[in-house]
Amino acid sequence: MFVCAICLPASALAVKASNPWVAILLVSLACSAHNGWSANIFTLVTDCFPSRAVGSATGLAGFAGGIGGILIAGLAPGFIIEYLGYIPIFILMGILHPIAYLAIRLLIKDTDVVKV
Repeated sequence: MFVCAICLPASALAVKASNPWVAILLVSLACSAHNGWSANIFTLVTDCFPSRAVGSATGLAGFAGGIGGILIAGLAPGFIIEYLGYIPIFILMGILHPIAYLAIRLLIKDTDVVKV
């Protein structure tokens, strides 16, 4: 997850790329890093919660992600892109995964992991 998280800030550079192929490469790197992150985030839930609570924890996390998606989908075209352009979106996209990784490292201790 760390490798995926540190790859995403490079996507913020895509808006300033002078060559379109560099921009495509940076966005592709961000997309692949996000997919790697997503694949691992669900297994993190199974490592931290007992099996009877995994469905509820995953459902709550999915709900929170859906609400966040609804909010950004409403704000992005109507306000952020219109007044500020695409740069804030790419910066936000680049910093949220490293912040989430730091939050995971700070909030989840080795003692929180369920031993099988």
